[in-house]
Amino acid sequence: MTITTAVPVLTMSATEIRDVELVLGGVLPSGHLLGGPVAAFTRRPARTGGPVCAGLLVDADLARLATAAGGITLVDQEHTPLASLTALRTGPAALADGEQVVVTGTVARERLRESGPDRALALDLDLAGGAYGGLVVFGRPALTWDDRRLEMFLHGVRRGDHGARVLVVVPDQAVDTAGVPTLLMAQLAARSVDRVCSGCEGVRVDVATAPLPRRDPVSDEALVGALAAHVGARDVLVLSDDLRLDDAAEAWREVVGLLDGQLDGQHDGQLDGRPQGRRVDRLDHHVVSACLHPDDRAALSRWRPPRSRRGLVVMFTGLSGSGKSTLARSLAARISRETSRTVSLLDGDVVRQLLSQGLGFDHESRLLNIRRIGFVAAEVARHGGVAICAPVAPYARARDDVRAMVGEVGDFVLVHVSTPLEECERRDLKGLYAKARAGLVPSFTGISDPYEAPTDADLTIDTTALSSAAAVDRLFDYLAGGGWLETGTS
Repeated sequence: MTITTAVPVLTMSATEIRDVELVLGGVLPSGHLLGGPVAAFTRRPARTGGPVCAGLLVDADLARLATAAGGITLVDQEHTPLASLTALRTGPAALADGEQVVVTGTVARERLRESGPDRALALDLDLAGGAYGGLVVFGRPALTWDDRRLEMFLHGVRRGDHGARVLVVVPDQAVDTAGVPTLLMAQLAARSVDRVCSGCEGVRVDVATAPLPRRDPVSDEALVGALAAHVGARDVLVLSDDLRLDDAAEAWREVVGLLDGQLDGQHDGQLDGRPQGRRVDRLDHHVVSACLHPDDRAALSRWRPPRSRRGLVVMFTGLSGSGKSTLARSLAARISRETSRTVSLLDGDVVRQLLSQGLGFDHESRLLNIRRIGFVAAEVARHGGVAICAPVAPYARARDDVRAMVGEVGDFVLVHVSTPLEECERRDLKGLYAKARAGLVPSFTGISDPYEAPTDADLTIDTTALSSAAAVDRLFDYLAGGGWLETGTS
């Protein structure tokens, strides 16, 4: 009788997903450690058609299972099989529990990646091989384009003897990080090139997204060199201070924040609805025009509409009995009554009964519960609605996760209902504190489980110092003053 061991499945990180594409596409060398640093670029001989190898850092237990099964199936975050790693080789360290080891094997493509925004714009590494004379990497957009550098580059490409075809690539992971639709970012890149290419007759410009994941400055530079060699580009221009993707995200948020002031008629110096530690200068029409072409400004406005039409998530956090649910219900009712905005209320107890039924109250279950709430709220915001959430949300990590999810599609306001524990326990509206003190309710926030009070709340409200009506007035006025609500509409 033959016993077949199931092939284990590994969900790759964002960098590993892109590295698989780069190895299979011939940009990174055979044997590259997926997710690892990229060695300083040296020109490599073309592949001869033999098997392509790759390394992967995995837990020792997974390495043991994979070795017994003969391989690992590599999937993305949507659990889609992208590649397989077979003919595995591991060292003796793979037998030790609790360690991570490198497994090396033959990597083969299962299917092309479909996850991520606007995959139709993804660079076809097979067709791009040796096809371009120049490469432009559109990394960190500045407030003004460096037209002089770009113009000199394009003229150099045209004079070269290696073809007058230019590839402009946008790092797709920068798009994910910044929350900017790939299509819009690519349009901005193409228009920037076309604007200064008017005197470069005969130069063809193609725009695509490329898997250029962030690692470290040395690896980032090496990867650009490897991509340039792959596409045949002798001339390379990086329209970026560097390729650090966090900077790319911050630059886009700054541009968006500045344009918010122009498009909304506001100059409050706030980005994403909360102070960012610095004020931004008021921009007049001339400066905004220097930032973006008018057509691009209109496109950006469609992606980033005025706050009165932008998706918004208001998350209340606080101890049980602090008054979160009462404030959330009252605020939702007032927004529905006095504005034209659509509102979805995600109360903690109702969510527990439906969306998170079956979850416990251990640390990981609580994190998952908040992430589920955040996912639903972000989907409401994606379509321009207002989502109001009222979970306990005791952990900073979970609240940060929700802020990040919402930041991809809309704005996020965190409200800390800071009613003290003594007052919450005195009220004990549901009798939970008494049960927790008696040991009948394990892991109860504030008694036997910690509450991590937020340090980044946009508003803090203590219901012992404010009546419910006054608190709702303050909340409503904050949202109206920030431009998210237009009052006086029916």
